Amino acid sequence: MWRLRVTREVLAVVAVAEALVLAVTVRQLATLEARCEDTLRHPLEDRPKQGETAEGEESLVWPPLYVVTPTYRRAAQLADLTRLAQTLRLVPRLTWVVVEDAKERSEVVAELLERTGLDYAHLAAPTPDEYKERTMLGRGVFNRREGLRWVRQHAHDGVLYFADDDNAYDVRIFLQIRRTQRASVFPVGLILRLGVSSPVVRGGKVVGFHDAFQVLVWHTKTQPAATPSLEHVSHADADTNLIQLYHNLLR
Repeated sequence: MWRLRVTREVLAVVAVAEALVLAVTVRQLATLEARCEDTLRHPLEDRPKQGETAEGEESLVWPPLYVVTPTYRRAAQLADLTRLAQTLRLVPRLTWVVVEDAKERSEVVAELLERTGLDYAHLAAPTPDEYKERTMLGRGVFNRREGLRWVRQHAHDGVLYFADDDNAYDVRIFLQIRRTQRASVFPVGLILRLGVSSPVVRGGKVVGFHDAFQVLVWHTKTQPAATPSLEHVSHADADTNLIQLYHNLLR
């Protein structure tokens, strides 16, 4: 039976080696923590691009993402925009281009966008009167065109995506969107008669549209809500907070 005599010198060498390993590990954890904090505080700042490295490590490839959202005034508008904003805040290097179907930008939407902390552009593009009754044209066409104009003017590279304000988005879809080379399409759940709308892909090419089970976008279609009105406030409540609340809702 072999026995190893451990001397004080051997123990000292082992202790020094363990201390070095611990110091390197702590430093790596501190670097990782700093990067995570930086991502949370400044999600829109430039990240290392493809081919570049950060401190000798392989960097994440995050091309800029421009999300164009057409919107219009309605009772559920702020609720829908708030839900979408909470999702977009989780996505790095994203610019939100919100285009109102109106002659001028509204104050309530401007305040919401400012609160999000996102990098955004707030635009207005009204639908011409002669097209408002033409359902074949599709809603939000002139809003999207205005958003495209802004992106062409301000973006030099990146990926463009149209996101309706009344849809619910799985944050994973924005990771897939960044892989787009030319054009890409995604299935949408809870839409139309079939309950889902999806591209049909054969041999890496879109050959049609049908239903499918992989879905990261849902057309939730918020049901129309009652429009707030001061008529709902009784004279007995005229000296309460309800008056100011309704004024805020009706701006």
